[in-house]
Amino acid sequence: MPRHQLIVSRVGYATCMHTRNHLIKEIERVFHRRINIEEPTGTCYTEGNSLSFPFYADCIIIIRNSIMPISYELRRQVLDSKNAVRIDKSKYAKLDHAHEVLLHALYIEEKLYLLLENFVEYEGELLSVALSRMVFQRNDYTEFRDDASLINRRLVNLLSACRSYLDSLPHHVNQICSPSTDELATLKKAVNEQYDSVFGYRVMEALRNYVQHRGFPFQSLTISETCKWCGEKQVTVLTIDPFLEPKQLSLDGKFKKEVLNEMAQRGDNVYIKLLVRQYISSIRNIHRQARELVSNCLTRQKEALESALKDIECSGTAGEGVAVIIADDGSCTEMVYLSPESERQREILCKQSQFLRALDDRFVSGVCEDDAENEPDET
Repeated sequence: MPRHQLIVSRVGYATCMHTRNHLIKEIERVFHRRINIEEPTGTCYTEGNSLSFPFYADCIIIIRNSIMPISYELRRQVLDSKNAVRIDKSKYAKLDHAHEVLLHALYIEEKLYLLLENFVEYEGELLSVALSRMVFQRNDYTEFRDDASLINRRLVNLLSACRSYLDSLPHHVNQICSPSTDELATLKKAVNEQYDSVFGYRVMEALRNYVQHRGFPFQSLTISETCKWCGEKQVTVLTIDPFLEPKQLSLDGKFKKEVLNEMAQRGDNVYIKLLVRQYISSIRNIHRQARELVSNCLTRQKEALESALKDIECSGTAGEGVAVIIADDGSCTEMVYLSPESERQREILCKQSQFLRALDDRFVSGVCEDDAENEPDET
């Protein structure tokens, strides 16, 4: 009879004699085969048409046996696994696809979160520089260039995150909704609509391309102090405003001409604070459209995963999951995890950004309103 190899190192070879012997006994009991251990390699051999053996962990596995007619099983990945469920190749393929779909859905939300974190850092740096200048009176030119360089770095990071998100979004949507192509066409239309209708979107897209191939986003910024009335008291407000110079950009010849002409019509200096916020608001609109497009597909794949968990009475709580193992000639050749953890994480990210509103008409301020006149009279 042929001898088929079982690699113990997949789960870590048991160096403790008691643990190792227990593992061997369980393998022999489950598969009714005598196991011979050849020291010190940690490789198990069985006589006859052996299948495979259960691995340690608390998740479900699918085993394909290529020695006998090909078969698949769902089972929890524990010793002495019970409630094994026989499935066919078609269901195995569906579970494998569900695993991939849920991962792509998670990637979409993670990249949006990365983008928004970079936006927060960029806006926060503008406030931080303004506050530092107000407190320490930093008027040296070198300090001015350092501040401009720092804000440039934040803006470059933000533009790169936006480009990464927009470039990868069609791929993820396609992987989720395939083989249908209607969703991709709808997504492309949504992106084009934002580009055509939002000036800030067009400028930031052209600026991102310029930054990648030519120079920094901006060379100058305005540090202004203005007096405003706050209740009955006049206060001084200090702001930092980076701006673009269309004439200077035109000298390079590589900035997109159509966008450059639009900018020139708005004056010699085009302030970008509002344009960045318009850009992020447009991406928010695109993301909402993408969520709607993949919603039905995600629901189907979540149901497939939940059904597999239910079939073998796996609760799917934290730390547990589903794994797919394909055993060929007694060795583990492929493993696919179908843990519900990725979907839990995606739902958390969705909740964090579900109330994200337009940013071009909202901003953070340090102004302290004087409400003394509204205080109740003492009696």
